[in-house]
Amino acid sequence: MKLYYLIGRRILQVIPVFLGVTLLTFAVSHSIPGDPARAIAGIYANEQTVEAIRHRWGLDRPVYEQYGIYVKGLVQGDLGVSIQSRRPVMDDISDRLPATIELALFALILMCLIGIPVGVVSANWRNKLPDHLSRLFVLIGGAVPTFWLALVAQLVFFRYLGWLPSGGRTSDMIASPSHISGLYLLDSALTLNGAALVDSLEHILLPGITLALAGITSITRMTRASMLEVLQRDYIKAARAKGLSRRKVVLKHAFKNALIPTVTILGMMFGSMLSGAFVVEWIFSWPGLGSLAATSITNLDYTTIMGVSVVIAFVYVLANLVVDVSYMILNPRIRLE
Repeated sequence: MKLYYLIGRRILQVIPVFLGVTLLTFAVSHSIPGDPARAIAGIYANEQTVEAIRHRWGLDRPVYEQYGIYVKGLVQGDLGVSIQSRRPVMDDISDRLPATIELALFALILMCLIGIPVGVVSANWRNKLPDHLSRLFVLIGGAVPTFWLALVAQLVFFRYLGWLPSGGRTSDMIASPSHISGLYLLDSALTLNGAALVDSLEHILLPGITLALAGITSITRMTRASMLEVLQRDYIKAARAKGLSRRKVVLKHAFKNALIPTVTILGMMFGSMLSGAFVVEWIFSWPGLGSLAATSITNLDYTTIMGVSVVIAFVYVLANLVVDVSYMILNPRIRLE
């Protein structure tokens, strides 16, 4: 079966899921206690002013009609206007999305660079010292709350040691790199801006490591379990019987097949990090979607809440599509299913 046909079929399957997400988030956002029109007008505004605002924003229309208007605008790429900033929601998200993507990608790279090798080593040295140390690391890392780790990291590395900044994306004294992709590390490297590159790296280290820790433990567990299962397969035993070295058996024969479940976890984690970075972004003053959504919730800005939810859902669905394609590349037999 052709790869592009399978990708097209996956995309068609995603459409009803995406519509379901928009319907659910629309219903939840419009069920939040409070009156957005009153929040815009202020507590001292009279009823006539509040009603005028409610009419202007279409809040006096039936809910199903509001949803129909929203879906129509969504198809045209219009996410509405932010009640809080009075700007198009798409503009607010475009300003914040690169920061969240950069943080999530940085954390994802850390997960791969640490979690996968540790899981492989743990499986190959089962019930020996490396395995015991790996399981201890997984146990401790999975038990530490993210918000506690973020606060301790700030306390130690900023206040006591003074090695890293406490928050933000760049220092006030360092100019932001030229905008190419919106990812400061990448843009700094592309423009050969060494000062901005070092400054951006210093600012992303604490939030990136904090966000990555829980994922590293999950990746380590999954890689270890998958490697242990693959190492018991007949073709691995046959490779060992031929006299191949342990390194060759693991890297050439076992690792690729053991990587499939790990790819699944990575794809799911990337989507969840975009929506789950609220605490990290808030504590480290990271100007991403998480902080935008948190501010919008406190200000009853339901149009921005909806916009952030739709964008995160889209990225999550896209990440799952990438996972499916990765399956087909890693194991061509899946194309026949």
